[in-house]
Amino acid sequence: MRMRITRVLGALAASAALVTGLAASAAATAATSPPKPAAPAAQAGPACRHHHQVMAYVATSDDMGQGKSGVTPLDPVTGATLKPIPVSGYPAGVVVSPDGRTAYVLAQGQPALVTVIRTRTGTVVKTIPVPGPFGMTTMIAITPNGKTVYATLGTTIVPIRTADYKVLKPIVTGVAVTGLVFTPDGRKLYVNSWDGKVVPISTATNTAGKAIVLPSYEIGIASGLAMAPNGRTVYAASGDTLTPISTATDKAGRPIRFAEQVADIVISKDGRTGYVSNLGTYGGPGKLFPVSLATGKILAPINLPGVASSMLLTPDGKTLYIMEQLAYTVTAIRTATGTVLGEIKIGSTMSYGLAVTPDGRTVYVINGTMSLTPISTATNRAGALIPLIGFPVGIAFFRR
Repeated sequence: MRMRITRVLGALAASAALVTGLAASAAATAATSPPKPAAPAAQAGPACRHHHQVMAYVATSDDMGQGKSGVTPLDPVTGATLKPIPVSGYPAGVVVSPDGRTAYVLAQGQPALVTVIRTRTGTVVKTIPVPGPFGMTTMIAITPNGKTVYATLGTTIVPIRTADYKVLKPIVTGVAVTGLVFTPDGRKLYVNSWDGKVVPISTATNTAGKAIVLPSYEIGIASGLAMAPNGRTVYAASGDTLTPISTATDKAGRPIRFAEQVADIVISKDGRTGYVSNLGTYGGPGKLFPVSLATGKILAPINLPGVASSMLLTPDGKTLYIMEQLAYTVTAIRTATGTVLGEIKIGSTMSYGLAVTPDGRTVYVINGTMSLTPISTATNRAGALIPLIGFPVGIAFFRR
C-alpha cells in the first residue's frame, strides 16, 4: 500500500477527519442516486483544444504499480479529460503558478521529485530531486507571488526557487508537518503538526520560528489550520479548542473551548465566522459548529450525517460544502442563514477531498477510486463519474 493511502487511512483511523468540508441537517435534501460512470473522455492531447480560459490539472498516483502516475488535464466546462502527462514517482500533490504558466507536481520516492510542466504545451521541462526524509505526509505549496515552491517531507520543508529551479537549504521544523497556510502577502508560512504545535516560517529567510504550543490536542490527530482573510490571525483547531494566533507576534490568544474534540476549520469570506468540525465517531454522525470569531461565541451546531472530512467554501463565500466519510455524502449549506441546501449522495466510495472551480460552478469530489465526482453548485446534484488513469491526489486550477 503506497504512502498516499497510508496517510489517508491513518487520519481516518485517528479521527476520520482530513482537510476541508461542510455540514448539514436533514432539511431540504437534494440527494441523487449513485452516478453511472461516464464513457472515457476524448483524448485530445496535453494542451487544451477548447477556447475556455480555465483548466485543471489532476495529479494521479498509481498505487497499483502499473506505471500510470501522472497529471490529467481537465476542462471544467465540458468535463473532458485530455491526454495524461506522465511523471516519475508517486504524486502527492500539484500546484500551478499564479500566472497559470507552470505546474509543479510533488511525487514521493527516494528521493522525492518535483516535476515542472509548462501548462500551455503540457511539456515536462524539469524534474527536480528533493532532499529530505521519506515523510508520511507530503504536500506542495507555492507562494502568492509564485517565486518559491515549498515541498514538505515529514519534519522538513524544502524551498525551490522558481526562477531557476534551485533547491534552497531545507527548513527543519522540528514537527511532523500535516498542513500549511500562507499569509495573504506571502511573507509567512504557518505549518501545523500531529502533536499540537504550529510553527511560523519566514519566507524571506526560509527560517522556522519558535513552535507555538496549542493548549489542547489529540495525539495522532492533525489540527485544522486556517488564515483569516485580513492575514492578521491564523486559527488552529486542535483537541477541544480553537486557538487564534497573531501573525504579527506569533503569540497564541485566548482559546475558544468546545465540549468535544474538534478537527478542522474554514473561515467565512468576511472573516467573521469560523466553521469548525468535530471528530464525530467512526460510524458518524458528526457536527459543524459556527463560531463568532470576534466574540468567541459558539453558535448552535449543525448535525452531519457522517464523519466530516473535507470542507470548502465557494469563491463567493455563499455556500459551504462538506464531505462526510462513511455516509458517502456531500452537504451544501448557505452560509448567510445556516440553511442546508442539499445532501448529495456520491456512491459507496471513500473521498479524500474536495475542490471547487474558480467560478464556483462545480465542486469536485476526489474519490478513493480512480475518478472524480462533479457536483453542480447550481443544482447541488452529482454528475457522471470522470474516470482517471490513477488515484487522484490533488487538483490545481489555472487560467490559460
